[in-house]
Amino acid sequence: MEQQNIVLTTEQRGIIKSNAPFLVVEAFAGASKTFTLVQYALARPYEKMLYVAFNKAIQMEAQAKFPPNVQCKTTHSLAYPYSGRMYSHKNGTLRQTDIMRFFNVPVLEATHLVNTIERFLASDDGKILARHLPPEVPAAYRDVMLDFAKRVWTEMKNVDNTIIRMPHDGYLKVYQLSGPDLSTRYQAILFDEFQDANACTASIYVNQRCKKVLVGDRHQSIYGFRHATRAFDAIPGEPERHSLTHSFRFGKGITNVANHLLKCFKNEQRNIVGRGVAELTHARADRSRQYTIICRTNAKVFANAVAYLNTKKVHFVGGIDAYPLGKLLDVFQIWNKTPDEIADPFFRTFADLDTLETYAHAVDDKEIMSLMSVVKEYKDNLPGLVAAVRAQVCENRDEADVLVSTVHRSKGLEYQQVVLEDDFEELLTESGQIRDMSGDELEQEVNILYVAITRASHALEMNQKLRAFLDVWKQVRAGEPAAAPVAATATAPVALKEADQVIQAAKTNAAATPVPAPVDPKLALESGIEKFIVLHGKLDEKMIAEKLNVPVEEVVGTIVKMISEARICIKFWEQNPVVLGAFKAHYRIA
Repeated sequence: MEQQNIVLTTEQRGIIKSNAPFLVVEAFAGASKTFTLVQYALARPYEKMLYVAFNKAIQMEAQAKFPPNVQCKTTHSLAYPYSGRMYSHKNGTLRQTDIMRFFNVPVLEATHLVNTIERFLASDDGKILARHLPPEVPAAYRDVMLDFAKRVWTEMKNVDNTIIRMPHDGYLKVYQLSGPDLSTRYQAILFDEFQDANACTASIYVNQRCKKVLVGDRHQSIYGFRHATRAFDAIPGEPERHSLTHSFRFGKGITNVANHLLKCFKNEQRNIVGRGVAELTHARADRSRQYTIICRTNAKVFANAVAYLNTKKVHFVGGIDAYPLGKLLDVFQIWNKTPDEIADPFFRTFADLDTLETYAHAVDDKEIMSLMSVVKEYKDNLPGLVAAVRAQVCENRDEADVLVSTVHRSKGLEYQQVVLEDDFEELLTESGQIRDMSGDELEQEVNILYVAITRASHALEMNQKLRAFLDVWKQVRAGEPAAAPVAATATAPVALKEADQVIQAAKTNAAATPVPAPVDPKLALESGIEKFIVLHGKLDEKMIAEKLNVPVEEVVGTIVKMISEARICIKFWEQNPVVLGAFKAHYRIA
């Protein structure tokens, strides 16, 4: 690997030149963390180093960047030869249904056992303790559940028991408990994205006797559901600490938004310095070019994909199979009372949706709650819509008009244009005051929003919640009383909410001085419909037809076309049987 003439920041030079045995580098989004580690390794060509990657894709990408003296591995690939190979015949997910079958326990207890094991595997503890039990376990059953969990762990390690599987995190735990000494193989360990390390993973590396460089962004810690929280706060000893504050992804606009968010909710004292190529940040995405809709939930990803059916080419970031459409259909089959169509044995254990809902609340399973909300919204139309979304998905990202993604699927990626969906956590109270977002769960929500914001390089179209927060925060910083909050609009998909922009434009055009120009009759009809709705507030196809002096059928067909092009929101017409019926007939929705 040839060293080129590269201009480094003062922060980067300080890290690369440091000979400290233990470095901790806290960076911001887009601050060239991996690039800095590459330069660190290039400056020490005779030291054998280990680069720890979060997943296989990052490992392969890193291997092409680092010099030959660096081995790039995931923690699981490091552990597999020592503790994983013996379980290769029973490697797999620890499933509730397997525990139910082997130990003859009901689904709720099986779920508590799985959750207990997962908490233990993520910890740096040597044995299963009472604190690993989920809080939902009743006090009267905690001792019994703890003993049961120890039995499950014993059977997981039993190579002859092929019913109770050993997950990847299970053999990693066995490796961690063995106390591996990596200093006999490496002179330095480079751990990237350290904020995503749980206690088990971190403990493998932080106490090694070789040099250590831990790099990450604490504000990008969004895997709390995997028990990875506050990794930087748990680092032992007194390492030499550095910062990377210069972001080369975006300019001042996105920088300001991110800085305000972190300053307000996390008391971040450092400021991000925006040094991206796009100095000017656009506040609206250009819909004539590719843009990315980033959602908090899978439900909103699906809703946007449905809204763009037959109108735009949609690509699912990470691939459509990374999203829980199979689980969604299983929940539908429970609602539809067709158990023979359920694919996942876990979902077959629920007789009806009420039972599933009771279970989801008992174990605080937010994914199942989200899936149920989608089923309740689309009902009988759901299987056809899932099939249509699958049939029309654009596999090639470069050919897509719109990318849809959750924040977690977009981690580590960047896009020129980002549109934020409105399903993120509320930042203001009902009275319009800034919320207290302290505590692990709410802090994760702030981190999730920060990650979404910092995926953009050129354009960031903020949602209403973020705009409202910035307005109040501006007043707070100026010492002014916060204004009364504006009621949030219904959270329809971004694809449908674009209709509001059309109507607002129609209001402006209605008041503007007309300029003579050649008019396309179809566009004139669309414009007339928009203006009628704005000026009269009526959603009646007959009144529109009479006002514009055109046949009712032509008005209905035009409205359906405008809905299809996301120029007007379908939710406006849900109480209109003629328009809604025509829309369903057009897309063959039952």
